[in-house]
Amino acid sequence: MVDGDKALVIQDETIINVAEREMEGVVPLYYEMLKAKDEPLTSDLIYKALTSAYKANIGIISNEITKIWNSGNPNEEAVKWLCMYNNFVIDYAKTLYLPEKPKHVDQELKNYSKMKLPHFFKYAKDKEDGQVNDLNTSTVNKLEYIIPNKPIRFKNVVGTIDYKVLLNNKRIHENLNQDIIDTYINLTRVKKFMLRGDEMSYEGFSKYLKEELLKISPDVNYIVDVLTYFLYSKGNKNKETLWDCFGEVIYENIEKNLGKSIQCETCTNRFEQKTSKEIYCEKCKKERIKANKRKYKKK
Repeated sequence: MVDGDKALVIQDETIINVAEREMEGVVPLYYEMLKAKDEPLTSDLIYKALTSAYKANIGIISNEITKIWNSGNPNEEAVKWLCMYNNFVIDYAKTLYLPEKPKHVDQELKNYSKMKLPHFFKYAKDKEDGQVNDLNTSTVNKLEYIIPNKPIRFKNVVGTIDYKVLLNNKRIHENLNQDIIDTYINLTRVKKFMLRGDEMSYEGFSKYLKEELLKISPDVNYIVDVLTYFLYSKGNKNKETLWDCFGEVIYENIEKNLGKSIQCETCTNRFEQKTSKEIYCEKCKKERIKANKRKYKKK
């Protein structure tokens, strides 16, 4: 399955059966791909290959294919041509060759390039309403009818957060590195510009930010503690990027700090379990005992 420029591998039996049914009689595309000319590998040639490759963007072509599939009447011939062209673009850094679009094909594809992105890009790529088409009945857009969009109030779910639970070193405030904080702030400020135009993915930005922070300190636990303390103790709202980059590290800290404690089924406050069967804190347990006694007396 392809969602925009992402391929998804799944093992759902129903979806596999449907895919096999829909692919019956469909044959692979066939076209000749060119190889690069035999030339001496010089610095100039490498430079030319690199600069040329950066001009080619497979994300844009994949988006064009997605637009066509999500239109009311998909042009399969246009999809075939773009799939082929995308493969030439992928190999462009090696071959420095792109086929020229025939005039009739180029004119047909321009009709789709003027279209807005499919409606589901509002969720998949965080696009604004004005950047996407109206909701239609295409396969992925149908998910909006199935998945409810109910806002979750975090405080109502877990109560007040003690950010110290997220830390590896709870005395980190005594040893903060301002360079780490400044680098994080500066890069998150330009994040939306770096992600603009699909030049860089969210995963790519997270990787880049981590690499820049690790240049300042090779200790990932120290970096996470500094940023967690800065963002949570100061009430900073920009925490999403922190979790995107270091969510696994923070999760390990939470597991270590919480130990065997669980949330009470009634009040959601955490308490230490004495046995694996305990699901209520002491206060709620006493209240339930009292309530059960009152019920028993009424009977």
